[in-house]
Amino acid sequence: MPSPAYVFVFADRSVWSGADAGPFGPLVDLILKEGQNLGAYALFLGEKRVQIPKACGAVVELCRDDKNADLGVRELVGEVDEDNQFKPDFTEEASAETFGRTLAGMVLESVIEGENMPDRVTITDLFEVRQIEEIPLQKLWVECQP
Repeated sequence: MPSPAYVFVFADRSVWSGADAGPFGPLVDLILKEGQNLGAYALFLGEKRVQIPKACGAVVELCRDDKNADLGVRELVGEVDEDNQFKPDFTEEASAETFGRTLAGMVLESVIEGENMPDRVTITDLFEVRQIEEIPLQKLWVECQP
């Protein structure tokens, strides 16, 4: 059974860059570096390409062609650059507003919440064992993915 994927939408640039990014900076860094392994992905919205993080793996640009028709260009960034054009689907303004208002009602729990954090976590706590000898090291070594 595949794990769920988590998609984070960042529409406010100050959340991922600048002085106000403080509490979200580690999350953004983690998603950009390890997101695919964690099943977590980020969408960064910006008016210009230079406004999104350089570490993004793909860029989608919505524009109009010379006939004033809506056009989308997806650029995969990496070892092999690849551009794909597509015709974007649009939704009615009322549906988009309902969706946005639904998301706006979500309340983010405090990112820095020290009261529930333990002072320390031991290796026996991590493996839920009483003694270090109970950790199945051989099994973990065999199952380890490089």
